[in-house]
Amino acid sequence: MWIKDYSNLLLKVRNWQLRLMSVFLALVLTLPIVACVELMLTGEVTRNYMITAIVASILVSYLVSGMLISAMQLNAQLRQDNQQLKHIINACPVPIAINDKDGNIMSLNLEFIKTFGYTLDDIPTLSAWWPKAYPDQKYRASVIARWSSNMQLAKQNKLAFEPIDINIFTKDKHIKSVVANAVPLDDQSKGTQIVTLFDITERKNLENSLWLMKSIIDKCKTAYFILDPEGRFVFVNDFACEFIGYRREELITLSPWHIDPDFTADMWPDLWVHLKTHGNFHMETRIKHKLGTLLNVLVSGSYISSQNQEYSFIFAQDITERKKIDTELRIAAAAFESQEGMIVTDAQTMILKINHAFTRITGFTPEEAVGKKMNLLKSGVHGPDFYKAMWDSITNTGSWQGEIWNKRKNGEIYPEWLTITAVKDANNAVTHYVGTMIDITARKAIEERVHHLAHYDVLTDLPNRTLLSDRLHQALAQARREKNRLALMFLDLDNFKPVNDTLGHDVGDLLLKEVALRLEGCVKRETDTVSRVGGDEFVIILSHIEAEDDAANVAEAIIENLTQPFFILEHIIHISCSIGIGIFPMHGADTNELLRVADNAMYEAKRAGRGCFKFHDTEISFVGDGVKLSSSNNLSESP
Repeated sequence: MWIKDYSNLLLKVRNWQLRLMSVFLALVLTLPIVACVELMLTGEVTRNYMITAIVASILVSYLVSGMLISAMQLNAQLRQDNQQLKHIINACPVPIAINDKDGNIMSLNLEFIKTFGYTLDDIPTLSAWWPKAYPDQKYRASVIARWSSNMQLAKQNKLAFEPIDINIFTKDKHIKSVVANAVPLDDQSKGTQIVTLFDITERKNLENSLWLMKSIIDKCKTAYFILDPEGRFVFVNDFACEFIGYRREELITLSPWHIDPDFTADMWPDLWVHLKTHGNFHMETRIKHKLGTLLNVLVSGSYISSQNQEYSFIFAQDITERKKIDTELRIAAAAFESQEGMIVTDAQTMILKINHAFTRITGFTPEEAVGKKMNLLKSGVHGPDFYKAMWDSITNTGSWQGEIWNKRKNGEIYPEWLTITAVKDANNAVTHYVGTMIDITARKAIEERVHHLAHYDVLTDLPNRTLLSDRLHQALAQARREKNRLALMFLDLDNFKPVNDTLGHDVGDLLLKEVALRLEGCVKRETDTVSRVGGDEFVIILSHIEAEDDAANVAEAIIENLTQPFFILEHIIHISCSIGIGIFPMHGADTNELLRVADNAMYEAKRAGRGCFKFHDTEISFVGDGVKLSSSNNLSESP
């Protein structure tokens, strides 16, 4: 330290002063020594010798002082240069480290400490630096290998060190991306080297962000275009090429009017002005695929300006499927508001939506039905087994349909044809139920009417031949099971034809109606049947009799009742009837046999004089007064 201070002190002395001091010191030190030497050699000190010594001392001191001054000036310049270099290194905005040939880190500049957080106390040597900067062992090994390889190549080929990109782990556990470079401070690259670590973390992050944004734009399922003010495509993403079938090189040469059949070149200036004025636009249009297919798209455009450059970027989203779905939804909405009642519930049968037809059929409005359970309409007609079977079908097959009796808001119970369908998700789990209902009250009435017309006589409303056959089969089956007797009576009106001929068919029809009423009055048991099988012929089933007398008593009552006068409009009509009776099982074992024997017995009664009844092969006479016709028109009596 004192040498450094002494040198600094000398550097403050002027050169002539230093030379003078050197001469003075040389004379002071040299003359006594020369005098002593001459005295020892010659025994005396001569003047010439001393003058020679003085001259020599002055010359030597002058030369030595000059050399000393030069050396001191050079050393001072070197120290000054070194100090300036240190200031430059510290002031340099790039992290810098200086290493010696033994792997010691001699210096770190302030930017290095600021960037990575390490000081010389933390990393005095490279062996201390490596594990801290590269904690991952594999990565550390790869960095050391690349560093050594590049250093070796630089030494062998006498070329500059090839920089490497590396990631450094900072003291506060962050990662910095840097470009590392090494510059030797000697020609042989064997000694001290200066290492620069250019921090490119922000650049890397920006590059990664740009790469990520480009990847997102390229991979997103939306066509993306950038246009210049003239409407030329200057950039398109990958999906745009895929979407409309063009290669990127082809699209870059085109403009919107080349791919949009609804857009022309003369429309672009107005659109550009709109973009600059309003900043953006949205519209639905069509894009023509390279193969000619037209695709529906939703186009969104925006205006951007940067560094005197103007562009518009356009997003074109494929809405072909959405348009199709919209159409289907409109159709579905129209179908939902059809004449059929419709109801949508969640998986717990909570009502979510109803249509107008549902309100018309049931009387319940959306405000009254939504949020309620489906059993809102339950009538109580069906038992638990019915509903269990219905839901078992829905669970097992996904749907159920059938006739059900439900209750309207006003309490009226009505029949409906109901269909329930389960809606399931991708996991086959039920999410909703959709029900459709048709009020079949009118249809049921029509069905009942048709059924009635098919089984009952139109004129008299008595069972016709079809229903008679069915009831006769049932009555015979019961009689066989219970081993009972059954009577079948075949009745024909005597001389009914003169009534139609003289008074007309209208009067004849009214007469048949009255006859039907009197027959029903004579046969009062619900298990018995009075039917009209055609014209003036009637068949009566007495489903359970103890003996033939039971049938005879009914036949007598009928004959007596029908012989009473009929008052039809202005006419008084007298008729009678002939009855044939067959008994099961005595006279026949089946329907055909019984009908045949009863018909034959009726003809026997006709031959016996009419107005009477006969059993098969047995005659019981009961004769009425025949047929008499009288009216205000003085109709003659018929025989």
